[in-house]
Amino acid sequence: MELERRLAILRQRARAFAGMDSSEEPRPWLPWRAVVASFAAIALLTLLLQVLTGGLELLDTALLYLLLVYAIALLFGSTLAAIASILAFLALDFFSIPPRHSLEIETPEHVVALLVYFGIAVVTGRLVATEADRKRQIERERERSAMLAQSDELKSALLAAVSHELRTPLATIKASSSALLNQRVTWDAESRHELLEVIDEEADRLEDVVGNLLDLSRIEGGALRPNKEWCDIEELVQDVAARLKKRTSDHPIEVCLDPDLPLFYLDYVEIAQVLVNLGDNAIKYTPDGTLVRLEARLDGEDLLLVVHDDGPGLPSDELERLFEPFWRAERPGKSAGVGIGLTISRGLVEAHGGTIGVESAADTGTTFTVRLPKDGTE
Repeated sequence: MELERRLAILRQRARAFAGMDSSEEPRPWLPWRAVVASFAAIALLTLLLQVLTGGLELLDTALLYLLLVYAIALLFGSTLAAIASILAFLALDFFSIPPRHSLEIETPEHVVALLVYFGIAVVTGRLVATEADRKRQIERERERSAMLAQSDELKSALLAAVSHELRTPLATIKASSSALLNQRVTWDAESRHELLEVIDEEADRLEDVVGNLLDLSRIEGGALRPNKEWCDIEELVQDVAARLKKRTSDHPIEVCLDPDLPLFYLDYVEIAQVLVNLGDNAIKYTPDGTLVRLEARLDGEDLLLVVHDDGPGLPSDELERLFEPFWRAERPGKSAGVGIGLTISRGLVEAHGGTIGVESAADTGTTFTVRLPKDGTE
């Protein structure tokens, strides 16, 4: 098993060098690197045999060429193995069979020996290549099975995580709307307004969950294309702050903006969603009363959007996993959420050509910084 593993690694590296993707079916053309490598191997062996020509018998020389053909078949497939067999046949005749340095053959025995060698080289090279291809196919099937199993696990994790996030706002909306429709209860204007506010807030929450799921699907499918337009950054940040204030009465929301921020060319909805995700994350994972601050400022020609909280901070091992899909930090008494908000935020920012980073310390809280380059405004 160890030998097979090492051979598989060697074969994978050789095919990568030759420009042959081992995860795909063999291509109908010959990658030039594989051709050059095969020709060079035959030439090198021939040169070495000329140095050792006084100490090797014809059979030993033929066996060395045969082993090289096997290696080429194993690494690069049957087509190059057949070409290598022809080259080895010619080299063996020219350099090892009398009269040397000529393609003429003096005795019938040597003719038979050459033909037998050539037949063995072609047939066994073909068999070796076929067996190598079969093993590669088996390995590809194993990889596909592993990927499908991982995909099923992710789907299960997604369904388990999302079920609560979807069920809670739906249940709240259903209960509030049913109460309003109950003709046996007379609601005063203030109570009716409160129930309508609950419905509105939970509908926003439901919209965010569904939007995140759609964004995740687009990011993973490579179909995310920001719909950019000229946007007022102050308006965007104030809009996000208003949405966050509707979600919590336990965290003060502060806004800090540079004066005279220019318009930026970006997708208003997507960048707002990024800030909402970051702000919602701060609300979920910090104690009640903790300040959440939204900032927008210029750093040279880049736009920096910052979401900071004065919470207890995060340990370094959690910082490394924050942007992993479906990973959620557990906090006592806090809802963990679905675990895709930060993953989606990174995808949306990167689709704008920007970056997102995080810093955290025990005494200073956690700061997420989104950097959007000026290149995106042209």
